Amino acid sequence: MEQVQFNSIQPRTREERAAMKDKEQIEVKRLKERVGGFHKYVDAANLNKPDPTSTFFVNEADRFDKDFAVIDKQVREQNYDVKLSKLNNLRQERFQKESLRWDRMETKEEYEKTRITVKAEVFQAGKKNKGGAAYNIVNQDYEQNRDGQKLMQVDNDARVRALMRSKNLEQKNNSVFNILTGENRSMIQVPHHEKYNPIRTAGSQMLNGPPRSQQSQMGGILPGMSY
Repeated sequence: MEQVQFNSIQPRTREERAAMKDKEQIEVKRLKERVGGFHKYVDAANLNKPDPTSTFFVNEADRFDKDFAVIDKQVREQNYDVKLSKLNNLRQERFQKESLRWDRMETKEEYEKTRITVKAEVFQAGKKNKGGAAYNIVNQDYEQNRDGQKLMQVDNDARVRALMRSKNLEQKNNSVFNILTGENRSMIQVPHHEKYNPIRTAGSQMLNGPPRSQQSQMGGILPGMSY
């Protein structure tokens, strides 16, 4: 006769049956047994083999790395690198600020110079106590600046032009001797000038001698005759 095999089940105890009715135990059990893309339940009591995703998991290399000097050096190097990075960033920031500040100062200085120049040249500003000409009436001398030199040059040019005109009028209207005394008259001497009385003109006059009208009067030659 064939023997029938029975599946015998160990009966639950009273504590197990009471725990199955506890809501908190049921919730913990369901969280532990759930599957899918959920966070895996880690039993905190399993301290020897913690889950790698848990907060108290430590790999073997870190567990057996007990050299405090090496770890302290790494920490100090990290802190030093962070400090250098902060100082470098601060240096760059301050350099940019100083560059912008100096650029603004230079722009403002150029603007002030241009404004003062325009006021002085266009609106004649800042000349209340300055004379109209660069000439000092107290010591009767030109001012020792660029305007004084320019005024002195203008006056010298006008003086040379006046002497040249006087000389031309004298040569055309007067003779070389005084009709009252019969003596030779002193001619007007014109100083050298680069534009109005250059050296080549004065030298040519000395080489060629006086004009023909003067030669005729000096040598007894009648004017109007051809030579």
